[in-house]
Amino acid sequence: MTSPINQTPGFAAGLNDNQWTQISQASAALNPQQLTWLSGYFAGLAQNGQASTIPSVTAGPSQSMTILYGSQTGNAKGVAEEYKAKLDALNLPSKLVSMADYKHKQLKTESHVAIVVSTHGEGEAPDDAVELHSFLGGKKAPKLDGLKFAVLGLGDTSYEFFCQTAKDFDSRLQSLGATRIIDRVDCDVDYDETTTAWFDSLNHEVKDELSAPTAGTVPSLNLGAQSVAATQYTKKAPFAASLLESQKITGRDSVKDIRHIEISLEESGIQYRPGDALGVWFQNDEQLVADLLATLELNPEENITFSGEEYSLKQVLVNKLELTQSYPSFVQAYTGFAN
Repeated sequence: MTSPINQTPGFAAGLNDNQWTQISQASAALNPQQLTWLSGYFAGLAQNGQASTIPSVTAGPSQSMTILYGSQTGNAKGVAEEYKAKLDALNLPSKLVSMADYKHKQLKTESHVAIVVSTHGEGEAPDDAVELHSFLGGKKAPKLDGLKFAVLGLGDTSYEFFCQTAKDFDSRLQSLGATRIIDRVDCDVDYDETTTAWFDSLNHEVKDELSAPTAGTVPSLNLGAQSVAATQYTKKAPFAASLLESQKITGRDSVKDIRHIEISLEESGIQYRPGDALGVWFQNDEQLVADLLATLELNPEENITFSGEEYSLKQVLVNKLELTQSYPSFVQAYTGFAN
């Protein structure tokens, strides 16, 4: 008699090994909300006797890129989404998963993994990356000899433990036997050019290894406008929302100015949920910029190149640079100039 230990979890439902493998691979990247939707979808098909209308499933590509992101404020998530779009444009198989939703043991079955992660506080992993970060550093972490990986870190050089979480993931994956595809890259606060270079370098290394999806694979699920909005609006192309209300909720004599703020997201398709973060793009005071330009005797209308695009010097100082804080990089540059 066959021992139950040798049976697949889907044995009782009449699934063979190949079917169970396909289902496991297809569901690995889905979050709880998506799994709930899918369970209802299949239950409806079964109830209506429409199981035969389900698209046929064939074995997918043997190798694909899994993009895992850990993000405290949303920046790492945005970068990961940009990389996913790059892979989609090249028709390379990939899936995008928050580390909070990722099944740790799935790492043993992956061929390629791209880690995009920020660092929180004093070198700590962001909230959604804590469990995976801890798992890879613990005794239960598996050997990952068949895994190829790359790591991109987001951070701020004004902090002591710059991109520490990315450094941890990079060293831990290597210690578990995984093979580094390209060197880890650590990004400062202005990271657009750096991340683009990392995308291109990584794709150059893996494009020949990743095969295009075969006909008959399970199509992408359409989970509504929220999924569309997530890729439509980015840091480079934000949604211009209207401020509906800004009401101070601290007392008149309080030293803190805490406010209740309401922002209209009408017609954007964006829906905020607990844990989401809001990015604020600041502008420097134009009088401060005018005083600076006058002191340095510079022409505000002089055209300069910034991040690969043409702007007037005034536009860059008002919209693109931080003028009110002294970062270590600024102090170092100023010291070299002064000497």
